[in-house]
Amino acid sequence: MLLTGLRARHSAIMFDVGTAGVRACQVAARGTALTVRDTLRLELRGSTGQEHNDAPPDYSRLARLVGQGGFAGSEVGLVLSPPDVRFYALRLPKKALAQPESRVREALAWEVAREMRADAAALEVRYWPLPPGHQQGLNVMAVALPTERALQWHRQLADDRLRLRRLDVAPCALVHLARRMWTPAENELWAVLDLGHRRATLTVVLGRVPAYIRSLSTSSDQWTRRLAEAFEVGHEEAERIKRAHGIHPGESDARAARADGVPSSGRDLPSVVFGLLRSSLEELTRAISLCVGYVLQNFADVSVGRLVLAGGGANLRGLPQYLAAQLGVPVSLLTSDPQRLSAPWERPLPGTTVLPESAAATGAALLDVEGS
Repeated sequence: MLLTGLRARHSAIMFDVGTAGVRACQVAARGTALTVRDTLRLELRGSTGQEHNDAPPDYSRLARLVGQGGFAGSEVGLVLSPPDVRFYALRLPKKALAQPESRVREALAWEVAREMRADAAALEVRYWPLPPGHQQGLNVMAVALPTERALQWHRQLADDRLRLRRLDVAPCALVHLARRMWTPAENELWAVLDLGHRRATLTVVLGRVPAYIRSLSTSSDQWTRRLAEAFEVGHEEAERIKRAHGIHPGESDARAARADGVPSSGRDLPSVVFGLLRSSLEELTRAISLCVGYVLQNFADVSVGRLVLAGGGANLRGLPQYLAAQLGVPVSLLTSDPQRLSAPWERPLPGTTVLPESAAATGAALLDVEGS
């Protein structure tokens, strides 16, 4: 028994496959001590900026990545985000929730199928209880995806000698990781904004429980396209401008660009970029305020805490400061990078620097190995 406690156990190799890149993480636990076995980042972003369908991951590539890294084993997991999965806050009678878990899932599948206009038998559904006291009586958050899609992922990975051990959802993974930054109070209302290449997801959390999950129209690629159009440059150059200069509200705006689309001064660029992205940033701020306000109205005696930013779009310079000024709450990046930290993490993860773009994979690996 003593040797068993000293033997390291490993999480599945958790893959977060997005439009802009692949992130992977595996965590090892020996007793209560955690270490990161290996991490991986692969950029997939093209330079053309052309729209394309949400193609399935290249599973052969994932198999090669497993072989190239310092990962242990061949058990993998996928981190899922909308639209691959959908979230529904529902109300079930207490008697229904007291049934065995399989019966609860069956009941939720019927409720979700009605919302999705789908066949309940064709859905895979999981859930967690919402905090008590919701004004509308909602008491369960259900997450669903088509069963056939999950089976397809399993078959395709098996073809490359990988075993799909776990499916996780990005909102829960990010919340779990963010809770290592600080310990939220039970009545603290806070949120995680996952800004991806093609879409964004806002998760509003009460204490430790994700209480509301909403897909937003804002995306990092949307911002790049706006800059490419205004500056009359290619997608790759627009992405470079966005990354290098970020945003800074100021007197200069889009008029600071010359008629040929080239900024009049590199010094003006952050305020020019802000002017070009202003309407999208204002729309994002309104959406966050509405979502947080909705949850705030439905729970009594709660206080708004902070907003945490994750995803590649969170790296836009000046974004945390802008959102903090507009929303009136502290805004921080989901990162342990000392150069971008506002305060040290209460429970840092040894052996790795967490970055916003890889946070979902890291959080999912932690969820797996910690058994949450």
